[in-house]
Amino acid sequence: MNGVIATVGALVVVLAVVDVVWTTLAAAGGGPLSRLLGRLVWAATGHHPIAGPLTLVATAALWTGLFWLGWALVFMAEPGAVVSASTDLPATAWERVYFAGYTVVTLGLGDFVPSTTGWRMATTVSAATGLIFITLGVTYYTSVLSAVVHRRRLASLAGALGDSPAAVVVNAWDGAGFNGLGSVLTTLADHLAQLDRQHQAYPVLHAFGEREPERAAPVQIARLAEALALFVAVTGDNRPPPAPLHAAAGAMGALLDTLAASFVSPADDAPPPPDTAPLRSAGIPIADALALDESRRRLLLGLVEGARHDWAHVTGSTA
Repeated sequence: MNGVIATVGALVVVLAVVDVVWTTLAAAGGGPLSRLLGRLVWAATGHHPIAGPLTLVATAALWTGLFWLGWALVFMAEPGAVVSASTDLPATAWERVYFAGYTVVTLGLGDFVPSTTGWRMATTVSAATGLIFITLGVTYYTSVLSAVVHRRRLASLAGALGDSPAAVVVNAWDGAGFNGLGSVLTTLADHLAQLDRQHQAYPVLHAFGEREPERAAPVQIARLAEALALFVAVTGDNRPPPAPLHAAAGAMGALLDTLAASFVSPADDAPPPPDTAPLRSAGIPIADALALDESRRRLLLGLVEGARHDWAHVTGSTA
């Protein structure tokens, strides 16, 4: 037996197992290879909305290729490891590659078979790793697509509140206060916290985009963040309920921190401050000077532009 080839093959299989398990079960971000592949696809597509589905396809191809390559090398370590079921002659190198492939995907065609008890055990292990990989992969993809749906649902919910940060605040004002706003903020905080956890578990989620600004999560997240800053700036006796407002702002901050650690880079400059004129026209008391976190707003601008949208979509100044 060629120990070097067997060792290299085993290491490739172990690398594949680590990446699959890390990505699908750790719930703390993709494995080292999957995360690198996601970044490469994200950059190569120019942040196109197709980057998300393409990353999932590329990840499946990566895992399949690693398992196939690793087990092919293992079965090549000994010339007589695999034999023809009909002639009992040793399989050629390409026939062993073929044998490794259909074993990993658990087809079990049977035209080639392992020659000894030891190689039968190796074949069983290869089929088991393939079955586990396929099962975990399907479960992972289902979870990612569920997170994509939730992200889009949050975008729809935020978009329904108003077509600009100021409109969100004005629409919540009943002429004397913000009655009912507390439940809305609590719901938003729950959605933002869940989206934060989903981004941590599935970094590929960031690569799923929308062409239409009103359906794009980055645009709606930025709009909501700006609206929360305006809610904080409201003065007087009829200010928004502090506890739900604090919860929503905290959940938004945690989500932005997670995004900053993954794919989002802050813009060079902060966007213009949100327009307060509609609030004053509606009779909403608001501070003369807004306490804005410019570094956070640079991150919001980077989030929006990284998704191939304009800040004007956030402010509602363009269609």
